[in-house]
Amino acid sequence: MNTTGLILSSNMLSAHTNGFERILLHTIRILLAFVLVTPLIVNSDPFPETIYPWVVGKAVYFQILTEIAFGLWIVLAIRNSEYRVPKSWLPIIFGCYMAIAFVSAILGVNLQRSLWSTYERMYGLVALSHGFIYFLVLISVYRC
Repeated sequence: MNTTGLILSSNMLSAHTNGFERILLHTIRILLAFVLVTPLIVNSDPFPETIYPWVVGKAVYFQILTEIAFGLWIVLAIRNSEYRVPKSWLPIIFGCYMAIAFVSAILGVNLQRSLWSTYERMYGLVALSHGFIYFLVLISVYRC
């Protein structure tokens, strides 16, 4: 029995995909799936304690997984054009929203708060951009 069929849809892998690209694709998809565990993360022993252990740990976990998946996705998209961002209105609309949020952050009263937010929320432009990156990688590797 082929167990890779559980992780990968067989129609997603074309004949042009080589072994290295398959490993990249598997790794990216596993990292994207690990993001679903984010609500269960609480900063406690053995990790360093923070002021808000229910917020900071989740944000850092999500951002680290997203950055690793994004780096691997860039390599995959350069090697195989099938895994680039699809032409659709949704990424364009989300990209326009990110551009407006960036302009709003630059022109806001407090640039530091606009970029990083506070420890209570952890939802500044940095976190928003990680969500955008996660969205781009997700729609690129999970096409129907």
